[in-house]
Amino acid sequence: MTAQSIDALSRTERINTLITDWQLKVVGRSEGVIHEIVKYLAVNPYITTKKIADSMAIAFTTAQRAVGKLEELGILSQISKGKRNRVYCAKQILNILEEPTKITDNFKASF
Repeated sequence: MTAQSIDALSRTERINTLITDWQLKVVGRSEGVIHEIVKYLAVNPYITTKKIADSMAIAFTTAQRAVGKLEELGILSQISKGKRNRVYCAKQILNILEEPTKITDNFKASF
């Protein structure tokens, strides 16, 4: 396996673990929308309330409540300024995606 493959696999596993942890964290929440948003975050850590409402064919206020709950739980953070067209990010996922590639000394020694 190449270093890039190992790194990609590691990132994928950590993101999957994070999503699973979040799914457990939101168990018992009345809205299935919250679970769907958490799944969506694995694909794209950036969301807007309007995008969620449109893609899930739900009312804007329903999406807004769900996003608010995820923000209260520390899963999402608002990264835009202002009150309109807010952009939210799952920063823990973004941190995993943005970290530098790790190549271990054991891997380097094999070449």
